[in-house]
Amino acid sequence: MQSDAVTSVFLSQPALPHIIHSDKVLVQNVRSFSGHLKATELLLQRKQMVTFSEEIKRCENCQQKSQQTILNSYTTFGSPDLDLRPPSMERETIWMWIQHCPHCGYCSTHIQRPNEFKNDEQKKFDTACWQSLRGAWVCDDSINDDAARKCRLRTLELIDKCLEDGKTLGEQVAITECIQVDILRRIGEFDRALTIISTVLSIALILLQKPEPEEVIVKMLKFQRRLIEANDKRDYTISDAQKMEND
Repeated sequence: MQSDAVTSVFLSQPALPHIIHSDKVLVQNVRSFSGHLKATELLLQRKQMVTFSEEIKRCENCQQKSQQTILNSYTTFGSPDLDLRPPSMERETIWMWIQHCPHCGYCSTHIQRPNEFKNDEQKKFDTACWQSLRGAWVCDDSINDDAARKCRLRTLELIDKCLEDGKTLGEQVAITECIQVDILRRIGEFDRALTIISTVLSIALILLQKPEPEEVIVKMLKFQRRLIEANDKRDYTISDAQKMEND
């Protein structure tokens, strides 16, 4: 399916411990999800759609041990958002994507591993983009608009660095621009978003000479343009864009 091709872009991305570790507000919002642990466990065990386990991990930073929740498998239903946030039920597992050491506060996808991203020369901007954007999703769910905006502004800066370094956020043509446009629309930067949309759509005929996924990209950008014209900053899915009638 078309949406599956776009979903795979998100699922293939690694996480970046340094980004969340460097911002206390993101850590606080990630940790807030732990309060829903009991209800989530009951729901997931009853439906048997997500499997996870509890393991003891030693923190690389302070060498103290703590219990961590490990996500083993999940089932996904529905369409990703326009910024490729996964649909339910995967999106409900977001609090398990980052491990947090209760002793020193170190955060990482695997707290027993050293933070390999401290060296700026490695320029892992594509990885950093995803982790920063995921921080925005957590803040959205916590109804923390200020922190969500801060995360999206950071993501935009990282996308610019990513593009300058010749990297993209996926293999599909213009998928990076699609994510960029959605971030800009969500924070109300409509003019910049429209400029990017016009640039990409001006070569739409070239894109459509390639296999199917690029047609999804074009539909997403046209849908974004309609939302901007309506001053709409809400979140929408790729499925919403696909339902839109062709211009």
